[in-house]
Amino acid sequence: MKILLFLPLFLLSMHPLVAQVPFNPPLTRALPVTDTLHGRHITDKYRWLEDKSSPDVIAWTKAQHDYTLNYINATMSEIKGLRDEFMSYLDRDLKGAPFFRGMRQFFQAKKKGDLQYKLYSIENGNERLLFDPLSIDPTGRTSISGMDFNRDASKLAMGTQTKGDEINFYRILDVATGKQEGAILNNINGFDWTYDQKHAYFSIRTKEIIKSQEPIKNYLWSVGTPQESAEFLSAPDDAKDISGVWDTDEETGQNYTFFMKGDFYS
Repeated sequence: MKILLFLPLFLLSMHPLVAQVPFNPPLTRALPVTDTLHGRHITDKYRWLEDKSSPDVIAWTKAQHDYTLNYINATMSEIKGLRDEFMSYLDRDLKGAPFFRGMRQFFQAKKKGDLQYKLYSIENGNERLLFDPLSIDPTGRTSISGMDFNRDASKLAMGTQTKGDEINFYRILDVATGKQEGAILNNINGFDWTYDQKHAYFSIRTKEIIKSQEPIKNYLWSVGTPQESAEFLSAPDDAKDISGVWDTDEETGQNYTFFMKGDFYS
């Protein structure tokens, strides 16, 4: 008897699944493009969607977005308090692990209400704000993207990017005061102090270089001089490859400069 009662209950429980509204978003147009790679024909039906500035792509994105929201609103009931619970988890005090450079201690933190992480130093047990991205962009769209301290941590090359575009701008900061020294270094892909701390190695990566698929070049720059005066050092032969230059950074009395080139995919 228990088995006979179980079957109707099971069928009743399946009813919401049978009656569920089907999800049929707007169809995506296929525009096949065929490339020949290593003797093989590769067809991509949806490459046209890669151009996010295209009116067709913008219209497609809006149609997909609107349909999905309407579907959710029509088929799902709101869970009271869930949004507030998520927001309270995301917007809270967050503190990164401390790290050390020279005789100084640093950490990044994002307090409740902050739009971006800030960099702090700890001096004599007291926390001091060293860099706040909102000081250069009050909209909150600019974030810390890289940091490179010189050996005694008296100077900091602070990198920032806006809206995650991976186009970095570096500022040289006096760690004792937090003040910027010299002009902003534009479109910097990587920054490394030389052993003598009077120079730095950096590479240049602009939106134009990315679009035209040019190899990224490495330069030697004298701190405090115009960026345009930096000396070209090296570059890979192909844009798909990588290269770099750096010095050893140990107080051994012996210093070495390394030049690296490699295949990005290996």
